[in-house]
Amino acid sequence: MSTPKKAKITPKYEKPVEKETVVEPAALLAVASPHLIELAKPVFRDYSTHKKKTSKGKGGKRGRRKRREKTRRSPEIREAWLAKNAAPKKWPPPAHIHPHKQRFIMRGSTKTLIKERKRFTIPLKPPMKITKSELYRRCVYLSIPSKRREKFKWYHERDDFTERRQKKLAQHPTETIRKLALPKPIPPEAQLDLKFKSFKINKGALHYKATERIVTLATPIQKQARVDSDIKENPFGVVKRALKAICSKRVAELAQPVMRD
Repeated sequence: MSTPKKAKITPKYEKPVEKETVVEPAALLAVASPHLIELAKPVFRDYSTHKKKTSKGKGGKRGRRKRREKTRRSPEIREAWLAKNAAPKKWPPPAHIHPHKQRFIMRGSTKTLIKERKRFTIPLKPPMKITKSELYRRCVYLSIPSKRREKFKWYHERDDFTERRQKKLAQHPTETIRKLALPKPIPPEAQLDLKFKSFKINKGALHYKATERIVTLATPIQKQARVDSDIKENPFGVVKRALKAICSKRVAELAQPVMRD
């Protein structure tokens, strides 16, 4: 296979862009405290008086400890650490940026580009011009409460019954209602000056005797009132069957007091 040209080769990762070091103005004006200056000074110690510990070769815990102590003691490493950590920190801290941003994904021998998904945004409309009168009208409309409490009601509640009654009184009766409202005509016998009264009750009605079925239907049904189970007529009374009750063996066992040592 022939080697492709450099112009045609697309790198998998983007090259990290080198950013310029920006120093904040507050960092230039910062003055170190005397305590910080004391801590920034390298510590020189004389280890000639210390007893030397013998170690069996370079390996082991003792060898590792010695190497660790050497790195701590060296003033060059301490100065490098102070130059990095003793300076005032930036606030807010800079966001972490990955050095290599992937452009595409390899699926077999094909390259699929990664397109950045843009956030869905609604286009903003230009602000509408509103007059002062419209603003005032809107303020008045919003100031009206949606619900009024009974204490602050200045109007009487609607009475549907009286309104319906007034409407009914105002209406005129129909022809059928007028005919039904007229009194019944009195028969001519009642109008004559006769010995008997036409509207008198018959004598047979006075001596009428009702049948057994009518008497049973006429008697009102007596329903027993609900008796409260909590309060009885005789709460301290004892039922007769309770006096004759015989205790079982199991009840006698349970009735005995528990004897504990």
